[in-house]
Order: sequence, then C-alpha cells, then structure tokens
Amino acid sequence: TYFLVILSFLIAECSVLAVFYTASPFLIQDVLGFTSARYGHVMLLLGVSYFVGSLINRLCLQWFSANALIGVGLIASLLISLVMLFLASLDLNPLVLVVPMIFLFIADGLVFSNAMSACFNYFTKLSNVASSLMGGFLSLGGALVALLVGCMSVTSMWPLAIAYTVIFCIVLPLYFFV
Repeated sequence: TYFLVILSFLIAECSVLAVFYTASPFLIQDVLGFTSARYGHVMLLLGVSYFVGSLINRLCLQWFSANALIGVGLIASLLISLVMLFLASLDLNPLVLVVPMIFLFIADGLVFSNAMSACFNYFTKLSNVASSLMGGFLSLGGALVALLVGCMSVTSMWPLAIAYTVIFCIVLPLYFFV
C-alpha cells in the first residue's frame, strides 16, 4: 500500500502539470491575448520554478526527512490551490495566473523528487519494474486529467483552481492516514 500511496502523490503532481499544460495555452494566448513567444517565457519561468523547488528540496533533505518534505509540499499545494479559488473570482491577468503557478511548481519540486526516490527505494531489486510502472501510471493519470480539463471550457482560471483543489483534497488525506 505504501507504494500505491507514493504513486498517488506522483500522479497528483503529474496531474498538476497536465492540467496547466492543457489549459494554459488557451488562457495565456486566447484569453489574455499574449503571443506564443510570451507563452514560452511563462513556461520557462515555471520550469525554473520547478528547478528551484528541487534545489530547495536538496537543501532541506539535510535537516528533514523526505516524507516530511512530501507533506510540506502537499500542504503547500493545497493552500495554493485554495488561494487560486479566491483569485479565480478576480479578473484574469498574468499575475493572477502565473504567480500561484510559480509557487505550485516549487511545491511540486518538493513532492515529486522525494516521491520518486521513495518508489525506487521500495523496489530496490526491481527498479526497472518500478520505473516502468511509475512511468505508465504517471502518463495514464496525467492523460486522464488532461482529458477532463480538455472537455471543459477554459475561459477563466476556475477549471485550474477547481482541478487543483480536488486533486489535493483527494491526495492529502492519503498522506496523513496511510
């Protein structure tokens, strides 16, 4: 069961990326009217944010356990998604969209790295099987969430905020009770 719980954390974090990658082109280019080059700048900024989260994770592992950092990342992600629910009621502008995503990607850097290493530690002699299972489940989970978001009309930040809140409300209890 521990492997499945950790795998659910990975699927949740992969789903965060899939939701944003599915909805963001419509929000940034169609709704906000930015060029594809500006969209590329936003994606670069978010990639750097994930990298910063991974670096923070590396530094924090000196003082905290990987499991504690997963918890911090999941709690931070839920709090950020709740803030996004509030921000979705405001007029959509680049700051309202991008700033929470920066912090969500930083939190993703905490969770994903530690959850991935926990899965590999669980199957020390079968790391190739664990890697294949994780890759398959991550792709499947991300694709399903992207499909759900793709079925929505993405003209505001509401689909993002709702999807993130639902994802973390499902996954966070697993962290505390399993």
